[in-house]
Amino acid sequence: MNPNDHWLLSDHLAPLSAEFEIPYYLENVDHQEMVKKYYPGVNLFDKEMIAPQMLLSNFDTILTPILLGKPKHKNEKFLEKIIFIYCHHGFSRKDPLLINDGAVDEPIHDIVLAYGKHMLDLFDDYQYTKFTQNSVMTGNYRYQYYLKYRSFFDELVEREVFSQFKVKQPVILYAPTWNDSEKATSFFDAIDTMIDNTPSHYNVLIKLHPNLALLNLGHVIHAQHRCQNKGNIVLLDNYPLVYPILNRSDIFVGDVSSIGYDYLTFNRPMFFIHANKEKTLDDKYFYLYRCGKVIHTHETPQLFRIIDGNLDKHNIFFKKIQREVYNYTFCEDIPFEEIYTNILNACKRTRSDV
Repeated sequence: MNPNDHWLLSDHLAPLSAEFEIPYYLENVDHQEMVKKYYPGVNLFDKEMIAPQMLLSNFDTILTPILLGKPKHKNEKFLEKIIFIYCHHGFSRKDPLLINDGAVDEPIHDIVLAYGKHMLDLFDDYQYTKFTQNSVMTGNYRYQYYLKYRSFFDELVEREVFSQFKVKQPVILYAPTWNDSEKATSFFDAIDTMIDNTPSHYNVLIKLHPNLALLNLGHVIHAQHRCQNKGNIVLLDNYPLVYPILNRSDIFVGDVSSIGYDYLTFNRPMFFIHANKEKTLDDKYFYLYRCGKVIHTHETPQLFRIIDGNLDKHNIFFKKIQREVYNYTFCEDIPFEEIYTNILNACKRTRSDV
């Protein structure tokens, strides 16, 4: 269930809907069409078929990436009878529940889906241990879903994205986070260099976090305009697919966005632009930075020179540590059938505790 119709969350929910053969609820018609186009096998409930109130009264288990607080009104008390499974949308070292940011006072989810041990340790670090007492490991299920439909996804991104480049050459993916309360996005420091200084021997694919466009629309529109007619730069601000893009990208440039942890799957050169001025680099918040070369914001004018000068160091310094961090973040692959069985068992435990 995607209550607020956030399209970026479908990359996390659609694979589970398809592989578990469970219905996926969306109200927005455009979002429904997007899911039909990009995610094979999903069984959609649309608004005409069932209203939200009817949905909640006819199902006893809801899987959602949205945090819901404890019922505050009498007409919401029926929510207490539903088992809520929290599917976190990607892994980063940010506050996993956003309680400290005031998102909700007390989440009501009963089960947490976790990629691996790193996510459980993150909950511990934020003193959320009580919320992971009933957790289910999933491993890197989104990548497994991509592999199952690889030919479909690869043909789709070739046609819609990579065919826009005039020449086939190495692709640098720049994927900054959004400007949240941590102020860790590198977008405002690096976008000029990305657009104006890209060497002719690289293609640059800029994949923006959707919240950047929501909160900084003027900056994004200006960047889009400047990217026009540049044969080796493509800017995506509203594109849902992740792993098909990562698979085609030779080099990653980013900051603290969860897509950086996803890119560890491919064990390729990574560069991190350090934009947060309030935390030191030894803070766990920047745990991912050990997997590549760190570039400070004052160095961004020399970004591409730094990239060229450090590519040969990947195998020497970062290949092994990337694999270690990947294995810490994502447990070994688990078949979808086994994940589903483990979720059912967790639901049984939850009901027996009531």
